[in-house]
Amino acid sequence: MEIYASSNPVNYFALIVAAVSGTAVFIAYVFLLGGWAYRDAETRGKSGWLVSLVVLFGAFPLGLILWILFRPPTKPSDKSKSFNLESFRIQ
Repeated sequence: MEIYASSNPVNYFALIVAAVSGTAVFIAYVFLLGGWAYRDAETRGKSGWLVSLVVLFGAFPLGLILWILFRPPTKPSDKSKSFNLESFRIQ
């Protein structure tokens, strides 16, 4: 009795496609979710690397849920502080 896939080439091709697809999904997960967590943490004044590592490797989806629940409010951007209508006034 054979445990693994038979020597049929179609079965090996299916295994290779599944492995490549799984790897592509994992890489997309790391870049998309980790990138979002990094940018969101930097926007809120926290360490982007630390937060993205916790979100990615914190027993998914627990790390993501914890970050969403306990993240600090966003800091006001410098652009909104520096905008002054008087500075655009024609003299």
